[in-house]
Amino acid sequence: MPILGGLHLIIAIGLAIHAMRTGRPYYWLFILLFVPALGSIGDLLDPDREWRRRSEAVALTGSVQAKRDLADECERKGMWEDAIKLYRESAQGMFAEDPAILFGLARAQLGAGDGPGAQATLE
Repeated sequence: MPILGGLHLIIAIGLAIHAMRTGRPYYWLFILLFVPALGSIGDLLDPDREWRRRSEAVALTGSVQAKRDLADECERKGMWEDAIKLYRESAQGMFAEDPAILFGLARAQLGAGDGPGAQATLE
């Protein structure tokens, strides 16, 4: 993540330089440099917002993509058992051998400490 933060900063500085060279008003500098930080502040204030949004999508549609997105968010939050359950629910029917779902399941199993299960899923 520090690499992404540094990359973001370099891009923001480049855009700020471009804004100055093209004669944009000074308030563009504040927009370019400080507005992206508002998303990070929102995550600090409400860390479960994305999880709730994705949970609502699963409740509303129940689609494989919605379950996979929620499982990804569960992984990010360290909710390994929930992620495993969602990946297993997604790996049904025509998605039973979907590489993205199976790889996510193996990641969640490994995160939960089930190395042999993760290996079996990958095989």
